[in-house]
Order: sequence, then structure tokens, then C-alpha cells
Amino acid sequence: MEFDFNLSGVSDIRIETDVIKEYELIDGKMQKKEKEKKGAMLRRYVDGKWICESIDSDDYEIINSILKQKVGSNGQEEFRQSGNIYETNNDIIIKIAEKPSDRDIQEILRSFFEVNESYISKSSNYDIRFIEQIVEKEYHSSWKSKVIQKTIHFGIIIDIEFKIRDNTFFDEFNVCVENYKLLKKELDNSYRFIKQLYQYSLEADELSSGEYDILLHPRVSGIF
Repeated sequence: MEFDFNLSGVSDIRIETDVIKEYELIDGKMQKKEKEKKGAMLRRYVDGKWICESIDSDDYEIINSILKQKVGSNGQEEFRQSGNIYETNNDIIIKIAEKPSDRDIQEILRSFFEVNESYISKSSNYDIRFIEQIVEKEYHSSWKSKVIQKTIHFGIIIDIEFKIRDNTFFDEFNVCVENYKLLKKELDNSYRFIKQLYQYSLEADELSSGEYDILLHPRVSGIF
């Protein structure tokens, strides 16, 4: 199905589908969870400026219904006068590496458990997950561009928590690669990461209530 740009004027569409599969060994058996996210962003050049609308769907009929909505001028003349020149691209980019078997995944999960077992045994809670992420992106425009990209990545996530005295220390080791066979090269890095967390937990100073300057982790700094 094609998009109807006839009434939309100068416009473009970005569509993304993100499928994440998580594998985890629980009591020696592999458990699998899968979640999928879909979304689209539409841009239209109206009255000299871009306006955007996002939806949590990749349904062509919904997208076309939005493209057909009348909003101000169609932007054709203003776009030309602004000097904007966009190239027309038609590309299909697919980067799909070899997928691991269930046996390969189990072996990787066991390897990360075994190399970190000495510290896992000291933890109050932990989990080790193998991640497979498939991302499909599409770009379509009223100037006839059409680009499709499909990629796959593999990763390991280790969440681990230590309780020392009355304090709880938590951190996450994670790594992402395009070829799952490269994950085993990260075994030593995961060990050093968890060892450092445990040593820090033992040596951390006790804090009293009061006001302090804080240093935020990049993953949460945007929230504040």
C-alpha cells in the first residue's frame, strides 16, 4: 500500500517497528519474553513551518487519513521560496547477522553466570538476560523518497544488587553488538564491572541526612 501525498503538500513520514526478545535462564530452563513497539511521525510544511504529529501505530489507513486532513496552505510555494532542496533517495538497507539458536543463547547465558558466580553468590538479587532487538525503519516523502532500513542487534544485560549493612547497591552491566558471537569477548568486562560494584559497596561511606551535591547517571539525568 502506498501513501497518499496528493493532498498533503510538502510532507514526509517516518515509521519504526521495534521488536525486543528477552531470554533468561530460570531454574535451568530458558524463558522468553517478547514485546513490540510501533509508531509513526508525520511532518507537513504548512504556512512556512513544519508541523508534526506522532501516533503509536504503523497502520497505512490511519496515516493516509492524517495526510488528507486540510491544514492551512499546502506549503508547496513557501517550501520552494525557502530554498529547501531535498534529494530523492530510494534505498533498502538491511543489516541482518546470523541469528543464534536456543542452544547458543543458553551457552552465552551460562557463560556470563559462571564467570560472575563468585559475586552473584554474594548478591541479594540478580538477573542475566540475552537480548535480541530487531528494528525496522521506513522513510517516505512527497518528493518521492523511500528508504527502508532493517537491523538486528544482540546484547547481554546483568542487573545485580548487593545489600551491605543497611544499604542497597544496584547497577546494570549491558553491552550491545551486531554479531552475537562477539558477546563472549565481554565476559571479562562484566566480571570487572561487578567486582568494582561490590568493592565500592563495601567501601562506600555512610551518609547522614542533609543536603549534598549529587552526580546523576546519564540514564536518569534527563528526568531531572
